[in-house]
Amino acid sequence: MDDLYRNVFLSDRYINYRFLVPGLTQNDIQLQKVAKIQRSVQESCLLRATMIGVGSGVLGTLVGTFLFSINMSNTTVGVDDKPLSVKQEFVKQYKSFVPYVKSTVKNFAKLGFMYSLFECLIQKKRANSDISNSVYAGCTTGAFLGLKNGPFATVGGCAGFAAFSYLMEKYQRSK
Repeated sequence: MDDLYRNVFLSDRYINYRFLVPGLTQNDIQLQKVAKIQRSVQESCLLRATMIGVGSGVLGTLVGTFLFSINMSNTTVGVDDKPLSVKQEFVKQYKSFVPYVKSTVKNFAKLGFMYSLFECLIQKKRANSDISNSVYAGCTTGAFLGLKNGPFATVGGCAGFAAFSYLMEKYQRSK
């Protein structure tokens, strides 16, 4: 009886609701393998976090460029008595522009990568998609970012990022 139960109710045809399909062709089996590989790549937390980190880096480039353009510390008015030529001024500004934007890109990319990685891992572990995942991911990211500055920065980073994540998720889900 137990063997009959396994053969009937636990067979692949019964579990996957393929009662009328006599069997899969070689092409169908190959397509299923490709679909399985594609699904595992799309559900990869590391790949997802890397893509979000790259996108955050691009956003960091835009934000860094904007912030550098409105930053008043890069002007030379009243500092030197001799005026610089346009080319010399351009070279001087460019030399201070690149490290400024590079720093912003690195920080945005690191933040985006860490947050999305933690959120994905927490979501997979909990097998649930809700606001709590964002709060946990925000707390973990904030704690990791404040870790080298001591325990108060770690706790403050955790609380700040968790609160910000909660507010953003609440706002996005209300729309």
